[in-house]
Amino acid sequence: MDNLLAMFCLSRYLCVNQKNEIMQAILLDTDSKSDLKLLMEIAKKIGIKAKTLSEADMEDLGLVHAIKAAKTDEYVDTDSFLKKLRK
Repeated sequence: MDNLLAMFCLSRYLCVNQKNEIMQAILLDTDSKSDLKLLMEIAKKIGIKAKTLSEADMEDLGLVHAIKAAKTDEYVDTDSFLKKLRK
């Protein structure tokens, strides 16, 4: 799965594939490698595409979610924003 598509899917919990058709996504979290392997095998067997996310993928998803949650659509002057950060 393309990382950008994955981020869009997981951050909105609704996916649009390349044909602009709505898809669904599910996140599963386990500490058991054997359980994860079994779930991946079952998904493959029944024809469901599945991908194990890396730590970097999960961090990217968290960042996308945080950006979307904080987005206000208000214009922010870059210079004044940077000056405030440097204080």
